[in-house]
Amino acid sequence: KETSKQLEAVRLLQTCLRTRKEANQFTTLKNAALVLQTRCRGVLARKQFEREKAALVLQTRFRMVQQRSRFLEQKNAAIKIQSLARGLSARRQFSEAVQKIVAIQSLARMHLQRSSYATLRVAAIKIQQRWRQILAQRYAAEIAAATKIQATWRAFAQRKRFLAAKNAAKIVESFWIGKQQREEFLRQRNSAIKIQSIARMLQQRNEYQADKNKIVLVQSIARMHLQRKAYRSEMSKVVLVQSVLRGFLGRQAAAKQAEYVALIQKAWRSNKMQQRLQSLTEGITEVRSAAPV
Repeated sequence: KETSKQLEAVRLLQTCLRTRKEANQFTTLKNAALVLQTRCRGVLARKQFEREKAALVLQTRFRMVQQRSRFLEQKNAAIKIQSLARGLSARRQFSEAVQKIVAIQSLARMHLQRSSYATLRVAAIKIQQRWRQILAQRYAAEIAAATKIQATWRAFAQRKRFLAAKNAAKIVESFWIGKQQREEFLRQRNSAIKIQSIARMLQQRNEYQADKNKIVLVQSIARMHLQRKAYRSEMSKVVLVQSVLRGFLGRQAAAKQAEYVALIQKAWRSNKMQQRLQSLTEGITEVRSAAPV
C-alpha cells in the first residue's frame, strides 16, 4: 500500500509537472504566436503599399503560421484534455491535494495571464498608436508631395501655354508689322515713282515748251525780217516806180500800196492770233498736267 501510494504520489507530481510545463509551453507559444501575428500584420501592412507579390507571400506565410498555431493549439488542447483526464483520475484518488494544486495553478495562471494580457494590451495599444502616427505622417507627406507636384506641373503647363501663345502673338505681330511696312514701302515707292514721272514729264514739257517758244520766236523774227526785207525791197521798187512813173502810175501805186498794207495787216493779225492760240494751248496743257490723275 505504501509503495502504491508513493507511486501514485509520484504520478501525481509527474502529472503536475507535466501540466505546469505544458502550461508554460502553451503560454510561451501563445505569446510567440501573438508576437508573430502582430509582426506579420505589421509586415503585411507595410508591404501592402510596396508590392502586391510580397503581400501575397506574406499572406501565405501568415496563413502558414496561423495553421501551425491552430495545429499547436489543437495539440495542446489534446494534451490538456489528456492531462485533465489524468488529473480527474488522480483527483478521484487524491481529491483534496488535487483541489489545492488546481486552485494554486488556477490562481497562478490567472495572475500570469492577466499580467501578460495587460502587458500585451498596453504594448499593442502603443504599437497601434505609433503605427497610426507613422501612417498619418506618411499620408500627410504623400499628400504634400502630390500637392507640390501638381502645383509644379500646373505652373509648368501654364508657363508652356503662355510661352506658346506669346511666341504665336509675336509671330503674328511681326508678320502683320512686316506686311504693313511692305505695304507702306510699296505705297511710298509707287508715290515716289509717280511723283518722279510727273516731275520728269513737267520738266520735259517745260523744256519742250521753252524750245518751242524759242523756235517760234526765231521763226517770227525771221519771218518779220524777211517781211521787212521784202517790204523794203518792194517799197524801194515802188518808190523807184513812183519816182519814174509818178504821174502815170499814181493810182496803180496807191492801189498796190493799199493792197500791200492790207496784206501786212492780215499777216500781222494772223501772227497775233497764232500767238494767242499758242498761249491758250500752253495754259490748257499746264492745267491738265497739274490736275491729279
